[in-house]
Amino acid sequence: MMMNGNEGEGAPPLVLVVDDDPNIRLLVCQCLEPDGFVVGEAENGEQALSIYSTFQPDIVLLDVVMPGRDGFTVCREIRGQPGSERIPVLMMTSLDDEESVNRAYEAGATDFITKPIKWSLLSHRLRYMLRASRTTVSLGESEARHRALLNAIPDLLLRLDEEGRIFDYKGAKGFTLLPGDVSPVGQTLSDVLPDGLAGMLQDRIRAGPRSMCEQALEYEHVTAGDTSHYEAHLVRSGEEEFICLVRDISERKRAETERRRLEGQLRQSQKMEAIGTLAGGIAHDFNNILAAIIGYAELALLDVQEESVQQTNLQEILQGGMRARGLVQQILAFSRQSEPEDAPVQVHLLVKEVLQLLRASLPSTIEIRPDIRANNGMVAADPTEIHQVLMNLCTNALHAMNEKGGVLEVALTEEMLEPGERALHPELLPGSYLRLTVRDTGHGMGKRVRERIFDPFFTTKGPGKGTGMGLSVVHGIVKRCKGAIRVDTELGKGTTFEILLPTVDRQVKQECGRGESLREGRGHVLFVDDERAIVDMTRKVLERIGYQVTAGTSSEEALEAFRADPYGYDIVITDLTMPSLTGMELSQEVHRLRPDVPILLCTGFSEAIDHETVREVGIREILLKPIPTRNLADAVHRALSRTEKTTGPIASRIEVVDDDSRNIRRGRSR
Repeated sequence: MMMNGNEGEGAPPLVLVVDDDPNIRLLVCQCLEPDGFVVGEAENGEQALSIYSTFQPDIVLLDVVMPGRDGFTVCREIRGQPGSERIPVLMMTSLDDEESVNRAYEAGATDFITKPIKWSLLSHRLRYMLRASRTTVSLGESEARHRALLNAIPDLLLRLDEEGRIFDYKGAKGFTLLPGDVSPVGQTLSDVLPDGLAGMLQDRIRAGPRSMCEQALEYEHVTAGDTSHYEAHLVRSGEEEFICLVRDISERKRAETERRRLEGQLRQSQKMEAIGTLAGGIAHDFNNILAAIIGYAELALLDVQEESVQQTNLQEILQGGMRARGLVQQILAFSRQSEPEDAPVQVHLLVKEVLQLLRASLPSTIEIRPDIRANNGMVAADPTEIHQVLMNLCTNALHAMNEKGGVLEVALTEEMLEPGERALHPELLPGSYLRLTVRDTGHGMGKRVRERIFDPFFTTKGPGKGTGMGLSVVHGIVKRCKGAIRVDTELGKGTTFEILLPTVDRQVKQECGRGESLREGRGHVLFVDDERAIVDMTRKVLERIGYQVTAGTSSEEALEAFRADPYGYDIVITDLTMPSLTGMELSQEVHRLRPDVPILLCTGFSEAIDHETVREVGIREILLKPIPTRNLADAVHRALSRTEKTTGPIASRIEVVDDDSRNIRRGRSR
């Protein structure tokens, strides 16, 4: 007969009956088909194997004694095919001796039935065998899934009795707590796990059900300088059985530590970014304050006697104001990530200035010992950055001696670095260098701290006492100046920082506003700034050197004044950031009314300006606030001189005094 494979659980069971007696095969068909079975027939072993391979029956009814291959042989060959373990094989035999029964089971038979067969029971027996087979298959599949799931968990799984002795386990690949390839079965927790972790688990087992691990146990294991972290869960799985799950969480702990470190860096970065974002606004307000301080100090210096006490005091005020101006510019340089402008710097003057500032705030337990022997050497750097290097190194040294006191030594020497003397600083080129040494007798640093002192955001100070940016900034400044820095420190014996900076031979650019005479001139200046103090101070400066000044705090009123008499003004000076009309908008309107009028733009943040637009609106120069009086006087002189040369008769009532000839040159009236 033709056989159809079983395509689903709802299909009728397919039975393959194998017997060389056609009467037996007929009786099987008559017995099973009325009960919903589909029966396929084979008269010998070869035919049975062929049908089995093609149709894969649900159950095999197999005679033992047949010509050719006997039933034992056919059963073994069926069991040799993939998936055959799911197929029940019921052997029919008239042999009921013990040897035949054993041979049937050894060949892989599921069960056997002796002839003559009770046909009324055959259908029930086959259905029972099918149910049992499907249950066995289902249990096997379920066990395989659970085993695969357990194997996928990278944890150590232990089954324990009430004494903490292991009677089953699932290992974990690379789990360092297991001793080699030795099976832990029969051993106790103390034999397998570290004593601390084993003791914690034993205490939980002895404490009873309430101690079961609703909360995980964590354990830190240190071996050969390496630290591992483990997490353990303990649950009761029977009257006398516990399951313990041990997980290696070292990577997680390292990731958490790294995350906390990165979060700390991110918070610091956000703080620094906020400073950068606010830098423009800070510069505007702070520069306005500094402009008044510097301007009035410079005006006062013009009226005091040379080498008087008043002159000295005013020069100190002016020097402090210029230092504050440099700090604001450094904040701005940081916010826009631009390179500072280098100039020849006399380092010995900065060292003396920093030490003088520090002395006023030092406790009596700390002594400063300066040793300044390089009074002529100069380096190419930003003076504010060198000042920052000195302040950072000295304040760190003072912090290290804050509790017990000590001695701060600051030395500055000039020396030649020969080609054969570069062992400590191979990155430096031979030549002349300034060596700055800052030494303290404080608590010093250990090796681990020493290795990280130049890392951004690393600090040993408590919360709120340091950002961890000081020494990293120092390192960056020294490297940018093509120098080198070296640290020598030991716990309990203090710390020494040595910095080498290459010297330069250029002359020092003289700072303006120290009492020298200012460049005088003639002309009508329209000046506008929204700060009243700036307006008053600038008017006095310009009037002092000969200019007629119309000044105010409203850009709109300034525009109306210019619109009323465009040729009544020889130059316009405007602040950039103002309410209503900004300096750029005012310049555009002024330029539209009179294209040839020179315009000077004052700002505390030059990077906020579009220089292409600056050229289009006729702005001659950009002056960075606070503006020293000499810079202002020179800029006005340059702008008016250039206008006179290029425009000729258009310039009205321009009278500029030439410093060399003292001759007055007048522009012809319009």
